Amino acid sequence: MPKVVVSLSSTYITNRQILSGILKFIKLNSPWDGAFITGRADEPSIETILTEKTQGFITDELSPQTKELVDKFGIATVTVLLDADSPNIVGKLLGDSVTAGKLAAEHFMKSGFKHFAYVEDLARMYWSIPRYEGFREALEAAGFECSFYRSLKATADHPKDDRSRLARWLEALPKPCAIFAANDVRARYVLEACRMKNITVPGQVALVGADNDEVLCETAMPAITSIEWNTVDYGYRIAEFLDRVIRKGQRPEKPVVFTYSGHRLVVRASSLMNATGDPLVEECREYLASSLDKKLTTDSIATAMNISRRTLERRFCLGAGHSLRTEIQMMRVSLAKQLLAETDLRLEDIAFKCGFYDVSHMRQTFARFGSHLSAKKQHL
Repeated sequence: MPKVVVSLSSTYITNRQILSGILKFIKLNSPWDGAFITGRADEPSIETILTEKTQGFITDELSPQTKELVDKFGIATVTVLLDADSPNIVGKLLGDSVTAGKLAAEHFMKSGFKHFAYVEDLARMYWSIPRYEGFREALEAAGFECSFYRSLKATADHPKDDRSRLARWLEALPKPCAIFAANDVRARYVLEACRMKNITVPGQVALVGADNDEVLCETAMPAITSIEWNTVDYGYRIAEFLDRVIRKGQRPEKPVVFTYSGHRLVVRASSLMNATGDPLVEECREYLASSLDKKLTTDSIATAMNISRRTLERRFCLGAGHSLRTEIQMMRVSLAKQLLAETDLRLEDIAFKCGFYDVSHMRQTFARFGSHLSAKKQHL
């Protein structure tokens, strides 16, 4: 059995999901004679585990001491979210932060926002700026600007100082404002800073985080909308890759890069609002969400909501920034993406559940609205 050491801090949800993917590979394919380090106090140090018998190493931290051992023993290494260099690094797992930023921007623009802001990661991690760049680029392409909050480098030791400074910055933003926080931890900072200044979320501010850490997101008040990554799949892939490198004894000339992406947006209360604050828009969206499998017309929706067709069309377009018909099609595409990614339903069944006439109609609608499709896009 390959002798492999896996060192991933369990503090981060992405690492826990990557670890789940690695364990899935081991259980389904190839047992490892391995050791797993997750950051517990009772665990031995990496330096005491890496030996000349270690064949593979997966890690999210490569200290000078650890790197020295990797190079000394020639251990085939895969790094996770790490900017490191060594002749023994055979693979790197990175995240597509730019696409995540674009996903957040599209979500906000669909709700008709005109003012946007980004809050940088507290520790200024290297992935924080690409998330901002993806967010800003998508907004600028649509003619919008984006405010940027630069974190204080020293705030790790003085979080209250940063929250007070962040609260003042939030207070000065034009409202309503759509805010993308670098991750879920930072999103909770934003919520606390908003409370300090009596800024309502949702209401004056809509908020989206990243990583979809359910403990952080679901226990927040309000619950935080967040971007979910397909990290479990990529944990499996890097384990499969490293296993093959070890067994074949053939290393690539340069590190193979694996890049996971923002899989989908998990919508929760923190972003459930429209830019005008018109409750009719959200009431209409709630009705649509429960009725996508039905034949929907503007007349039938207006009747169900006890409002005139003309008033419904005018207020929805003003509040959402696009027509009611466009909203229905986007919601159907969104539901179809979710079913494609999370179920094994036939395309015909998915089309029926989402209210499309048939698979051809679903394909045509995807071509118009589905700019970010699931991994099963090829089936369409």
